[in-house]
Amino acid sequence: MVDDLRSSRRARSLLAAKLRAPGAPVRNVTIRNMSVTGALIECDVPPRIATEIELVRGELCAAGSVMWRNSTECGVQFLKPIELAAWLPNAEAEPAANEPKAVPRPVRGGDHDPLGRLAPRIVEELDHVARLLDALGDELIGDPYVVARHGLPLQRLDRATQILGHLGAIILSDDPEQTVSAIGMEDLRRRLLRKSL
Repeated sequence: MVDDLRSSRRARSLLAAKLRAPGAPVRNVTIRNMSVTGALIECDVPPRIATEIELVRGELCAAGSVMWRNSTECGVQFLKPIELAAWLPNAEAEPAANEPKAVPRPVRGGDHDPLGRLAPRIVEELDHVARLLDALGDELIGDPYVVARHGLPLQRLDRATQILGHLGAIILSDDPEQTVSAIGMEDLRRRLLRKSL
């Protein structure tokens, strides 16, 4: 069932929502990623596995069941597919784990291009490593014991995949400094923009 949750296209997000569960107070949660079939929810105390929940944002409501949990997150499988564009109108879905990701082509201008023709090849390799890490993460979250015991390392694995994607975009950018400035991962942006000693 967890595989079903991960097999459809997911869109990354940091979206505030409410989570309702029987016999529990309404919880403020963050939707970390979402697909038409489920969502990764972050909250202080996730509901127990198999809890029937409702995820609410404004007028939108999606009913589902908790498939896995760790100390700060849970995976929810929706009872019926949702309209993803209504929940995340500006989100760009990332490919499912078994769907190849598109590799952007360089759009560099000017005469100075130190990586030359290597840039797209380097980005392809970064993307390949990211897909390997994604596949590993998908395999590991299929085991509820692994998720319960190693939730934080699994989050780090996901962050590593995101970092690889950002590095590829920087390499292919016409304006790498602007691309770095637009990165949403503050710690990565800070490391990349720090002054050399």
